[in-house]
Amino acid sequence: MATWWKKFKYSKQHKVFLFICICIASVLIGQSEVALEKIPQIDSYYDTGEYQTNIMEKAGFVRDWIVRYANQDIFNPDQVTDDEIAKYLGLKLVPSKEAEHSSESLSHKQNYQTLDKITQEEREQAIAGIIKDRKEYFETIKTNLDIPNIEYFAVNKETGQVVTNRSDYNGTNSVEIITDFRQKAHYVKGNGDKALLYEKGEVQVDYYGGLENYYYDYDYGKGVDYTDWYEVYVTLKDELVPGDVFYTGKMNIERVLAIKEHVYVGYIVALVILIVCGITWMSIIGQEEKGGKGVLKPLDKVLFEGQLVLAMLFLSINFFSIKIVLDKVLPNDWLPYGASPFEVGELVFDLLLIWGSSMILLVLSSLVRHIKNGSWRQFIGIIRLGRWLIRNVKDETLPVLALSMSLGYILLSGVCFFVFRRGYGVASFIALLTFLGLTVGITLIFLKGIVDYRKIALGIKQVALGNVKTKVELKNSIPAMKETANAFNHIGEGLDHAIEEALKSERFKTELITNVSHDLKTPLTSIISYIELLKEETIDSRVVREYIAILDERSHRLKQLVEDLVDASKAATGNIQVERAVTRLDQLVIQSVGEYTDRLEVQHLTSIFSKIEEASIAIDSRHMCRVMENLLSNICKYAMPNTRIYIEVYTRQEKVYIAIKNIAKQPLSVEAEELLKRFVRGEASRTTEGSGLGLAIAKSLVEVQGGMLSLEVDGDLFKVIITFPL
Repeated sequence: MATWWKKFKYSKQHKVFLFICICIASVLIGQSEVALEKIPQIDSYYDTGEYQTNIMEKAGFVRDWIVRYANQDIFNPDQVTDDEIAKYLGLKLVPSKEAEHSSESLSHKQNYQTLDKITQEEREQAIAGIIKDRKEYFETIKTNLDIPNIEYFAVNKETGQVVTNRSDYNGTNSVEIITDFRQKAHYVKGNGDKALLYEKGEVQVDYYGGLENYYYDYDYGKGVDYTDWYEVYVTLKDELVPGDVFYTGKMNIERVLAIKEHVYVGYIVALVILIVCGITWMSIIGQEEKGGKGVLKPLDKVLFEGQLVLAMLFLSINFFSIKIVLDKVLPNDWLPYGASPFEVGELVFDLLLIWGSSMILLVLSSLVRHIKNGSWRQFIGIIRLGRWLIRNVKDETLPVLALSMSLGYILLSGVCFFVFRRGYGVASFIALLTFLGLTVGITLIFLKGIVDYRKIALGIKQVALGNVKTKVELKNSIPAMKETANAFNHIGEGLDHAIEEALKSERFKTELITNVSHDLKTPLTSIISYIELLKEETIDSRVVREYIAILDERSHRLKQLVEDLVDASKAATGNIQVERAVTRLDQLVIQSVGEYTDRLEVQHLTSIFSKIEEASIAIDSRHMCRVMENLLSNICKYAMPNTRIYIEVYTRQEKVYIAIKNIAKQPLSVEAEELLKRFVRGEASRTTEGSGLGLAIAKSLVEVQGGMLSLEVDGDLFKVIITFPL
């Protein structure tokens, strides 16, 4: 059993099972969170603000009916007072001089002034508007109270008038009905001014002035006179029926409260699953067996911070997608744990939850794999940066100064900001001044650093152009920048010394080659002369004649090598005379190839002039012929027999080009640039007659004439390109 578990614990099947469990737990937690937002923290519909607002609104309509509209004279135009007319028209009421000393009340004094202000037509229009408004509002009252689930009873205790929809009211049983209202679990009791919301006989909400007042005297007077004359009761029926907001609201609340227990149970179960499966997942992820080293995945190559940024990006998209699904896709009355799990909107919602949890799981798993692998320090970028700073930023250098100043500025600015927000009076003022001083100081230091850096950068450019004696002088600069400038000023001295040593070494080598070559010429000339004399003698021995022929061939080869050495040394040092004259370069190339026709035919090589354009330039024709001779000689030695040589002369963009292409006899074992160096040949056996100086001499001779020679090697294709400015 134990062996089976060890194998299964780190298997892919187990990991897939854990992943599915984590996804299920994530869905349950996500649905529980949405459900908790929808579930109100109440025990019944009667505790909701929706119920309290609606019931108080109905009580306000009942109050308005009994206080104002129970008397049918309210719709009689003759009962409209001058005060109501004036207020309807929005006139400013000021007593007339005749009424200022009258014993009448202020409202009656104002009437005199009002009557002086309006015409009879305006008066009639105002009365008609007032009556129209009253009738419209009365219709509003009846419409709002004509709903199936509300019961109301209002009485004017002074006149005995009653407004009610109780069918059991017979005109004499007001006390019994009021007693019945007071025995309800929830009801509203009000007078002409305020209302109280009762729950089980105790006041739950006290609405002082909570009843809406729709009179014209609302903005001018104190409201209702004799408020205690009126008694208003409003309640809901014991069994609600469909047809109004009370039934709809109660059904919605009861439906939400019905899933409350499921939500809490689901939340707890999901947390347990998530904790257990999450711990198990982290304990086995990245391992193939117990105690095994962590195995990294391709995703783990991305830094932890990069994964976090990507995860936050995807989670943001995920969050907005979930919000769109909840607001636009799912029905408004959708409830988690209370609908079909196969509804399209809910399936999309669940998939988004799984997507979000997978993003989080991927990042955490990557971190755990690195921890198990022991590479978490390299995985977390901030740790890598910190270790790099500790390792590299130790001395009093510019990076240390910049880092210290930045951190110090951030810290001190934070302190100043905190004091400015929390401090009072002088403390805030000092914090503000300190922050401004810090900002100005740091800005000036950075501007000075930028100017000094530019001076050093310009100095470096001058050195790069060859002005090694360039110096940079900094005034009033920070120590680290001065140290950098001082180090730069000593670069020129070091370069001067290095260049001088290199030139001295190059001159020594060149002089050595020249002197040795010159010393070799004298004995070599004698050897060749004596060989010529031996060749003229009559010698019967065939072997001796063969030896003499070998000596003759080797001596002439040695003579050619010595001459090449001298030419290479002169060309490399520039110690060669150049006599420029306007020359037809195309004719010179054709003539040089023509002189080599016999040697090319011996090697079975065919020359093809694929492009020849007329080009006249100022060059030394003698040196140019030597260049062509060296190139054609190389072709004869190294080109594959029975192939073609392509020769081009053409002009492009104020330049003249000579291009010679051939196929190499053997694979080239060195790079194109290496072939231009002295004593370098394309084949490594060194059995051919070449010295490895032909291309180097040709390159030097082209350069002393102001041109450039370059090589291109593409497989077996060998191409020489010579460029001269027109």
